[in-house]
Amino acid sequence: MKIEMIQKKAKEWKKKLNNVNYAETGAIQITYQDENGNKRVGYISLTELELKVGDKTMTLGELLGKQVDLTEKLKTSVKELESAREKLDNLLKRVKDQLKGGIKK
Repeated sequence: MKIEMIQKKAKEWKKKLNNVNYAETGAIQITYQDENGNKRVGYISLTELELKVGDKTMTLGELLGKQVDLTEKLKTSVKELESAREKLDNLLKRVKDQLKGGIKK
């Protein structure tokens, strides 16, 4: 799966980017070109950066959120599989013990 940074147009950046005086703690610096082609600097939260993942566009925050959800689902599935395996092991042991008991008689 290919992940790309999305380059926004100057007008789109202008809406989201803050100057250094208004940037929140943890914001990262973004350099972009304004409508006149001049380089500008703005600050944005890392989680608000947009990425193109496959054919979908999402923010880094959304991507990380989905990853956390998938990880939790995977943990739940692993616990269920471990429980099922334990039950199957117990069943097979009982069958084996019954077969051994039947052969001895």
